[in-house]
Amino acid sequence: MVKTIIFDFNGTLLDDLEINFEIFNLLAHDFNAREISLNEYLEVFDFPVIDCYRKWGFEVDDGKFTPIADRFHQYYNERVFERCKIFDNAYKLLEELKGKYRLVCLSATKKETLDAQLKHYNLFDYFDDVVGMDNKYAHGKVELAVSWLEMSKLNRDEIIFVGDTVHDKKVADAMKVKCILVCKGHNSKNKLKEVCDIVLDDITEIKKYLN
Repeated sequence: MVKTIIFDFNGTLLDDLEINFEIFNLLAHDFNAREISLNEYLEVFDFPVIDCYRKWGFEVDDGKFTPIADRFHQYYNERVFERCKIFDNAYKLLEELKGKYRLVCLSATKKETLDAQLKHYNLFDYFDDVVGMDNKYAHGKVELAVSWLEMSKLNRDEIIFVGDTVHDKKVADAMKVKCILVCKGHNSKNKLKEVCDIVLDDITEIKKYLN
């Protein structure tokens, strides 16, 4: 029986695909890399994000990734609150789940930034735990998740991880918990189906898998 539901944030609860794709091409212009199509983004996006930049022609070695990542966060922070919204039905879903399950938000976002975003969108109080990174460079999500699970002492068999990327499946596998992926985020539906048995079109469909 499911007792804990772990939600990824970006691309799972927050619809930020459009600005992320836009920013990657802005960075390509800024750092003399090639622009990409949306389809290519959906097929290639993964963690650690430095590998995506490398595939798309960015010079990321020898300390050159830091200014790229810093510029990404500058562009992202300028756009996120003005242009991004929580996916339709996500509030209703969390309202239905609150109190019935332990709800956790786990993200590769820096913890203080994640807290601020959840509060801005009036989501913070839905979660029993908010787990974020201690840096802003979006690596180490697997380690973060496994470490949190070990400290939580929760039963792995009673946990579902809900995400939107191939990497989220890797995180769930590392935690040895069940995984559900929703194809509204940063990877294509076909790519998600290659790695996960349960791929949904809408986040509210997870209710079918909770009992």
